[in-house]
Amino acid sequence: MSEVKTNKLTGTSTAGSILVTGEGNSTTTNLQQGLAKAWANGTATATVNDSFNVSAGTDHGTGEFYALPVFACAGMMWMASARDLVSIFVSLELVTITFYILVAYMRRQVGSLEAGVKYLILGALSTGFLVYGIAWIYGVTHTTNLAEIGIAISDPDSALAANPSPLFFGLSLMLLSLAFKIGAAPMHLWIPDVYQGAPTPI
Repeated sequence: MSEVKTNKLTGTSTAGSILVTGEGNSTTTNLQQGLAKAWANGTATATVNDSFNVSAGTDHGTGEFYALPVFACAGMMWMASARDLVSIFVSLELVTITFYILVAYMRRQVGSLEAGVKYLILGALSTGFLVYGIAWIYGVTHTTNLAEIGIAISDPDSALAANPSPLFFGLSLMLLSLAFKIGAAPMHLWIPDVYQGAPTPI
């Protein structure tokens, strides 16, 4: 029994850990991380470049505006390298809080402030779902590390294999929250108001 556990910890016989972390092919994983980081850099650069024309001649202040996409880019790059649910949560919230500020940046326009408040309230609700889902997954697997979660999922002798309902509930809460974050249906109802009030480059 201890031999089986040792093999699982090394990740040699665990399909679950390969599925969750991509450890089966480190080259593929590094390539995916590199592509995600390149995409984050590209979008941040495009946002800053587009904002030069939009912010010219405005009285909203531009100094701090250009720092915010850098924070968002750092959060997205950190999330691409994350191997733990806590790291994913912290990096995702860094990106989300930056977006709250960017959406409401035109503070002298009522539409921008309204969009920021709506986004903040609904975003806080989705964050609650995400934290609750992570708590459920931690409760049934006793870890937040993605590799160890994969090991716990793939163990046929564990209590989790006998009753996977708590795990499915936690995953459902996380998917619900992530669906809101990316604006996937049916959690997309906030998008029109927020997009209408946000500055054009955002």
